[in-house]
Amino acid sequence: MAKQFSVALDDKPGELAKLAGALAEKGINIKTASQASLGGKGVVNLITNDEARTRDVLRTQKFSFSEDEVLVARLDDKPGALAQVAKNLAAARINIKALGLLSNAGPKVEVALAVDQPEKAKSIVK
Repeated sequence: MAKQFSVALDDKPGELAKLAGALAEKGINIKTASQASLGGKGVVNLITNDEARTRDVLRTQKFSFSEDEVLVARLDDKPGALAQVAKNLAAARINIKALGLLSNAGPKVEVALAVDQPEKAKSIVK
């Protein structure tokens, strides 16, 4: 499993540039990222090529962040595939904390799921 970092940013120009620049200065590559803002705050969810150095940069630069294990689910590229995985996790009382699209090439879609019980979710998200 990979680590996903969720970084809180102010919803204003230049915040993403600071984050991406701090990682780039240390040679850290962002493998996947998503961002959303609501109520003046934003959250960037990212997976990088170096978890330890990412953690160090975020701490050194005093970014507010959390980290979660993510599972990769390969779903059929059709309506209802994500809904079924979400229902299965909900039935097991597993909360989905974040979702990101990794790839949608071919007949399968790969999504990264950050959940509150990753070990339990592994058997559900095969």
